[in-house]
Amino acid sequence: VNPRIYFVDKRQNSRMSPPPTVWHTPPTSDAPPPDTKPAKAARLSDALPKIKPQQHGIAHRMADEVGVAIVGGELEDGARILEEELAAHYGVSRSPVREAIALLERRGLVRTEPRRGTYVVGFTPNLIADLFNVRGVLMGLAARYVARQRDPQSLADLQAVTQALAQAAGQDGTTPLQFAKLASGLGTTLLAHCGSDVLRRMVNDHGHLTSWGMIWRERPVDFLTAERRAETVRDYETLCGLLAEWDDVGCEAWLRKMLDDTRDNALAELARWRGGTVGAQFQIQTFAALTAFVRRAQAASSPSTAPLETKHA
Repeated sequence: VNPRIYFVDKRQNSRMSPPPTVWHTPPTSDAPPPDTKPAKAARLSDALPKIKPQQHGIAHRMADEVGVAIVGGELEDGARILEEELAAHYGVSRSPVREAIALLERRGLVRTEPRRGTYVVGFTPNLIADLFNVRGVLMGLAARYVARQRDPQSLADLQAVTQALAQAAGQDGTTPLQFAKLASGLGTTLLAHCGSDVLRRMVNDHGHLTSWGMIWRERPVDFLTAERRAETVRDYETLCGLLAEWDDVGCEAWLRKMLDDTRDNALAELARWRGGTVGAQFQIQTFAALTAFVRRAQAASSPSTAPLETKHA
């Protein structure tokens, strides 16, 4: 829990009338009736769906749905998030609302300022590019770990994912979101066989403690055309070929190239309906940069030096 939010909440709770129990003083007569709720905010009512308070994990559901509203632009950059409005909209107490706000802050979608409140942080192209770049580093390392272990089962599992993806790409009724869900089997396979609990936890945190999952929640940002889906299948087949040769360097480089391509397609799609540009520091092309580096290194090396380039670079 964010310490700043915790101490603010603790101070607020000290001013609230405690519930009537055997170890607390009963509420004062001027306290509002127990079933009295603040009026719903029009902005939140329009932007967010209603869910039942008794559902499990309501704070996470609230954070997810507010996050989707932020990504979709229904809640704009700088808009203030009021605890009482969220509590009224969802019909819950402030406790899960504060937990939801803490989750949103960890995901980088809101900021809390002392004595001022909580405000929306716009879902910018820079944030999207940054999320993809970090994901690429983590998953590229997972691909390299898998290749270095030389486990035939990992290759068989990746080939199965590729075959399912190829079948989906050949069907006219496959939607971009369905294709994206199948494509995510690559990450599941790599993490299952990477042999690193540390890396699994880091990827899991990236998925749940950042706004990564918000990108794919409501609308597709990649795999929008048959040509793009066919290209993705070819990329998966190339990765299978690299893994079959246990080329760990090639697997890492190619996996990062695949995520760079998805990042660029996602940014192009988001720019069409939201606008914005990406900062130069986030516009990296890992595979092209590595290939150029290898060529320069080979040109500078003596004829007796072993080449640095991998077979598929």
